[in-house]
Amino acid sequence: MEEARDFVRGCFTASTTARSKLIRDLQPAILSKGLSDSAVRAIVCAAGDTLFRYSDKKSKTGIHHLLECLCERYGSVASGPLCEVVQKASCYFKGVQSHPHAKSASVVLGWSCLPLQHGAALTPPLLTAQSHLLAA
Repeated sequence: MEEARDFVRGCFTASTTARSKLIRDLQPAILSKGLSDSAVRAIVCAAGDTLFRYSDKKSKTGIHHLLECLCERYGSVASGPLCEVVQKASCYFKGVQSHPHAKSASVVLGWSCLPLQHGAALTPPLLTAQSHLLAA
């Protein structure tokens, strides 16, 4: 799907407007379940890589809604990679309190709840990741 490739390639742009457009362009494909499993995984991983890159609320909200929609429509295809993204990000905050990126920890904590809201089981690694994020 062309929109998925465009998102993965373009989500690191410095332009908030361009990122928002990429997310909007993906919505029809997500809603129609027109994405392959590999495209869903690539989108989730690319979205996760934006965590420390953007501090603007519009980008963070857009990525959160994108991940939520993917979890809702694609279930475990999106939830599995998202749990991996959360676990990887939580390692950054492990054992650190009052971290300068504490707001990013709260963003990832919100992401960690998305799979659970859409039927995924709470696994020990995800629970551990959440505890690291809560401590940050």
